[in-house]
Amino acid sequence: MFAVWWHRPRRKSFTALAAGIAMAMVAAVVSVGAVPAAAAVNPPPPFHECPAVGNATGCAVLLVFQSDGTVSVLSDPNSGNPYDGADDTEVGVLNEAGVAIPNVTLNSGADIFGFDGDGICSGGFSGTPAGCPFDTTKYGGPGISYSGINAAKTAGVVNFAASCTGNTASTCSPSAGLNDGASAFFSLEANVTGASIIIPKASPVISSTTPSPATTVGGAISDSAALANGRVPTGTLTFKLYGPGDTSCQNAISTLTTAVNGNGTYPSGTVGTSAPGTYSWTVSYGGDANNNPAPTTACGSETVTVSKAGPSLATTPSASVPVGGTVSDTGVLSGGFNPAGTLTFKLYAPGDTSCQSAISTLTATVAGSGSYSSGTVPVTAPGLYNWVAAYSGDANNNGATSACGSETVTVSKASPSLATTPSASVPVGGTVSDTGVLSGGYNPTGTLTFKLYAPGDTSCQSAISTLTATVAGSGSYSSGTVPVTAPGLYNWVAAYSGDANNNGATSACGSETVKVTPQVLTGRAYGLTASASALGLQLLTIAPTPDTGSVSTTTAETVAPPCVVSLSGLINSGTLCASVTTSLSPSKSAVQASVDNTSIGLPGVPVITIGAVQSQSTSTCQAANGSTTIAYLSVGGVVVISKPTAVAPNTKISVAGVNLILNEQLASPGTLTVNAVHVNINALGLNLVTANVVLASSTSDIHNCP
Repeated sequence: MFAVWWHRPRRKSFTALAAGIAMAMVAAVVSVGAVPAAAAVNPPPPFHECPAVGNATGCAVLLVFQSDGTVSVLSDPNSGNPYDGADDTEVGVLNEAGVAIPNVTLNSGADIFGFDGDGICSGGFSGTPAGCPFDTTKYGGPGISYSGINAAKTAGVVNFAASCTGNTASTCSPSAGLNDGASAFFSLEANVTGASIIIPKASPVISSTTPSPATTVGGAISDSAALANGRVPTGTLTFKLYGPGDTSCQNAISTLTTAVNGNGTYPSGTVGTSAPGTYSWTVSYGGDANNNPAPTTACGSETVTVSKAGPSLATTPSASVPVGGTVSDTGVLSGGFNPAGTLTFKLYAPGDTSCQSAISTLTATVAGSGSYSSGTVPVTAPGLYNWVAAYSGDANNNGATSACGSETVTVSKASPSLATTPSASVPVGGTVSDTGVLSGGYNPTGTLTFKLYAPGDTSCQSAISTLTATVAGSGSYSSGTVPVTAPGLYNWVAAYSGDANNNGATSACGSETVKVTPQVLTGRAYGLTASASALGLQLLTIAPTPDTGSVSTTTAETVAPPCVVSLSGLINSGTLCASVTTSLSPSKSAVQASVDNTSIGLPGVPVITIGAVQSQSTSTCQAANGSTTIAYLSVGGVVVISKPTAVAPNTKISVAGVNLILNEQLASPGTLTVNAVHVNINALGLNLVTANVVLASSTSDIHNCP
């Protein structure tokens, strides 16, 4: 703010002077761009900005110039008046306007500049301020001067160009005006009732400009300007851009305005470029009610160089492929300005490490940034190939090329896949095989070798069989069959030999297993079993004696319960024996039973006498066989067999109600039961006496045959 104090010397009414100042009109211009500074807090009386003069201890009236251009007129009703109120009025100023004030213009209806030489600096009053001798009129105060006083002495200009900070300084350093925050004082001849106080417009300057850095075509450019020395400036800064070749800044290609809100730095905003060259900016400030315009910056003082775009070319060759595959390249063009032209891809064969003779040249048309593909090229020889991609460039874009050796593709031997399928699980005595399917090779030749490893050889060290198939292209190849004679887990390993264009391939040990299962050998044998009844009453019951029970095994073993020495009663017999014997390689179940000298004597039934008998039942995977030998047989004294005889299967005899089946053979798939003698009695056919007796029963069986 800028302030003026009035101190009332002699002869003039202080009250009238204060009232006149309160009625003064204040004119000021406020500038654009920053938020106006908040009004300063006006100091309370007494106003110490004024020096003591006579009996006064400070200003009776203080004029404070605010940052928004208004003037606060402050008076101290308690201030004493050392003067007579007729003339010589002391004036104080306090600047809180935010900028230096060079001068102030006073207009009044009264004679305020008719100085008669007896002002406050005359030395005629006690307490005359130090520094008054700076003004020979004895009215100016330290560093104050007057100009432009009209003939009527009613108007003039008070200049602060050499005013001092501090009211009692005896020396001053000249300045551009009364600085912000400083105070000064001067005298007038009379009161300024009805006067106006005019603060001059500030003269802001564009203190600096900063154009954006050089860029490439398609990029955006901008400017910024720093506005200084304005008094709360508003309005606009105008930025004008001139294109390449317009060296005298005649025809702006873009005009941008930025609202000003105080002193400070303001951006222009951005302008896109579409051609290379040197662009020029100019900046001007239009002023406002409180600020003069700032002149336009010089043409050519702010230039921005816009060059051709330098697009980037990022290339990605295809991955390694086997012989017979195809290779390709991809170029990604970025950072250009609407690039056109072509992208050329060249492929160089193995050995051409300096990329001298392309074996294939492919071209893609460029239409903007993006990804472009070379297309594919088949390769028929292994080795390290090189791609080189080159962008041609255009009017707005520089070219770009990938370096020889930066895009390599390895073409290797083909690596065919070998898929193997071993045969399914088989029983001992069956055959096993393997199948290999070769795929993915490049016209493969050579051999496919199949090796079979026995159970227990889990690391596939010693093959028990080696079979070979000749390879003629991709496809399925069989090992042929191998017979297996022992149970367990066998392993196949298949291996492709490879050739000039193909790598070999081998199945892993343990990946091709074949389970060979053993035969299950079963059997049962017993010496004698019998049941008899008469008139519904049970005469006897003999469980199978002795009895091996049901035997089921996959190993070689013999089950033979102790022989029974004799049986007595209605049925008498000598030694009874039974056994089941299993063996492997080949698998066999051999069962036999025997009984010595049996006599069957039931009431009302002829006596049956049987000499030594033996039955046998044998089963292998090829066949089941049975036989019976009887040493003697008679029924009721009638001799049927008189000497040891191998009886034909299922020989039937019927005598006096006694039915006998000799060498009874009962067969079902895989099972054969041989009963040496089967006795069935029904006396007179009236169920008076019944009996069912089996001597020497042998049953054999074999399962899981191939």
